[in-house]
Amino acid sequence: GSSSSSSSSSSISSSAAVSRARKSLFNAKGFMQVMKDVVWKLDRFGPKELPRLLIALHAMMWHDRELFKLAQTQVIRHLPMLPLEQLPRVVVSYVEVQCGSRALFDEFSRRCLQASGRFDPAALVDLA
Repeated sequence: GSSSSSSSSSSISSSAAVSRARKSLFNAKGFMQVMKDVVWKLDRFGPKELPRLLIALHAMMWHDRELFKLAQTQVIRHLPMLPLEQLPRVVVSYVEVQCGSRALFDEFSRRCLQASGRFDPAALVDLA
C-alpha cells in the first residue's frame, strides 16, 4: 500500500541527501587540503594506518584512482604485516575503485591463500 511507496520515496530522498552531502564534502576546501596532506605524507602510513585510510576512502566513495595507485607499492610492502581482518576490505576497495597492478593482485592472492584457513565466513564472501 501507501506505506511501502512512502518508505521508497523516503529512501530515495535520503539517498539524494547523502549524495549532496558527499559532493559538498568532496568540494570543501578543508577536505581537499586534508587529501593533499594525505598524498604528501602517504609514505609515512604504516601497515595499520594505510589499510584504514584506503578502506575509509572507499567507504566514503572517494574513488581516486591516482591515490590508490600511489599507495599500491606500500600496500605490497606492508601486506605481510597487514591486519588479516582488513585484507578482504582492502582487496574489495581496489576492485571497486578498478585500480591496481597485476603485481598487487598477485600479492593479494598469495596472502589470501596463506591465510585462507583463518578467514571468517564474511571475509571469504568479500574475497569471492
